[in-house]
Amino acid sequence: MTSQDALLFWFLRFSDGFDLKKALIKSLDSEPQSEAISAEYDDSHVRFEEDHKQFNKLTTLMMIEGFPTHFGLLTADATIRLTLHESLVAKYGSAQVLHKLLKSIKTAERTQFQGMLADNSTVKTVKAKTTCAQKYLDMCSIDRIRLMRYYDFVCSQNSKSVS
Repeated sequence: MTSQDALLFWFLRFSDGFDLKKALIKSLDSEPQSEAISAEYDDSHVRFEEDHKQFNKLTTLMMIEGFPTHFGLLTADATIRLTLHESLVAKYGSAQVLHKLLKSIKTAERTQFQGMLADNSTVKTVKAKTTCAQKYLDMCSIDRIRLMRYYDFVCSQNSKSVS
């Protein structure tokens, strides 16, 4: 079994997206042993160093300004999906199905972001006049997810060190 077959089987077993299942249904011919891929984001993650270099100063400013850590369940789901995507790319390389997964993540984040901007109650919690909010609003969809993932990690580490 090739690594792409193993990747296709993993998606079929653990995915809940209709389009992914439909695209990958042909890989159900055999049931190989598969290992669960971790969705944990910590300092050993593939993109952690890059995120740290890019977002470290901004997350400090976000903590000072009291920027919210979550904008709802969809954002939390997007961070998990992006973390899984990056782990799968590191393990299996650049497969076509992973490009489709990344596109799905971007589309869901953009839809949620546009809905957040349309909702007045959420916009009040993100004051666009603050520096970090303006930088957040200017980012592309994947960078917003990466920033919120890193920011959530930093906040959780700070809360552990305070306790």
